[in-house]
Amino acid sequence: MNVSNYYQDISFLPTSLQDKDTNVANIMTRMYARLSALFEYKGLPDSVPAEVLELFLQHNGYTTWAKHGDELFVYRSTFGGGKTPYRDAYYRPTTMLVVNPYQSPNSRELKIGEECVLMRNDVMLQGLRDILSKFATLIAENELSLWMGIVSTRNIALMIAKDGTQKKALDEYINKIQTGEMSAVLDDNIELDSITVQPYANSSMQNNIVQMTEIEQYLMGTLYTELGLKGHYNTKRENISESESTMGDDTLLPLIDNMLKCRREDLEKVNELFGLDITVELGSSWADMRDKNNLALISQVVEILPEPETEPETEPETEPETEPETETETEPETEPETEPETEPEAEPEAEPEAEPEAEPEAEEVIEEMIKEEVIEILENELGGEENEQNTEGSFSGLLRKWRNIR
Repeated sequence: MNVSNYYQDISFLPTSLQDKDTNVANIMTRMYARLSALFEYKGLPDSVPAEVLELFLQHNGYTTWAKHGDELFVYRSTFGGGKTPYRDAYYRPTTMLVVNPYQSPNSRELKIGEECVLMRNDVMLQGLRDILSKFATLIAENELSLWMGIVSTRNIALMIAKDGTQKKALDEYINKIQTGEMSAVLDDNIELDSITVQPYANSSMQNNIVQMTEIEQYLMGTLYTELGLKGHYNTKRENISESESTMGDDTLLPLIDNMLKCRREDLEKVNELFGLDITVELGSSWADMRDKNNLALISQVVEILPEPETEPETEPETEPETEPETETETEPETEPETEPETEPEAEPEAEPEAEPEAEPEAEEVIEEMIKEEVIEILENELGGEENEQNTEGSFSGLLRKWRNIR
């Protein structure tokens, strides 16, 4: 069966690793494709695709929301300067110049907060272009060096001939070896003493390839760390412990948290100005990373919770209810029967068991104090009830369960 008759044409040209500009652009494009899943939007109008919005924010550092006719669009824009005043007291722009050659008019200068909304990728309006460009350039350079090292390993030895006749004879000998013909080459013009063989590939070349492979992993791991994901790079050439594998997790999400905060703040302005209800949350692996960090924080705080839950709750509730009933029912029946058996001595011993009646009050107070303290810690660390409502996964369920403790 001819595969080409069934599948579409998948022909391609080999990648030229020497074309560094193209390779850098390809690396950045692939990273932008991955980062399109960084945030999940709900309530976006049909005229604003989520992938376009994220590309404008991540590549340019900001974008402008404005209406054209009855439809709402996002624009690649620049800071305005024609209207007065065009700066506020903190030197921030008050107008935006939006340009789109496919709309008429194709350029407009709009007042921020009244005619348009400036949406930021981060507080410095930098975006991710500088991060991706830096690491893409380093990765492309390293891949080129790795390619050259791999090609050089083919040349195990360098054979040096005296003249063109000897070179032709040596080439013929090498070709026969490649085709599997183990034969000698005889030529009266070849002087064996004049042919030299110089070893070319050595152990240092192999070490260089290993080092370049490690550099590739390091660069990719560092890039993912910058973008809030955990890379698979480890400088130790041995097994690592669980504590070592989680080291540095606290540095993963600060930039992503700032990006999420800016999006939420600016979308509130968009909703207010244009009457929409757009929300944004972390998506994909970034949401999983946030849940893991939240659960790690919960596990540290909730270590004190099992004791008040298990010890006092069931015993004080059941004992006071059952003891008075059994005493009233059994005492009149058993008094005449048990007098000769001297069992009444055991009855006073049961009276001290009623002492826990005073304990539940103290334990409830302690439990309530612990509950309030834990909730206060969690709200301070995680942003309060608003963050609880916006947080998906097992963390929010565990927090709500603890809030509902009786």
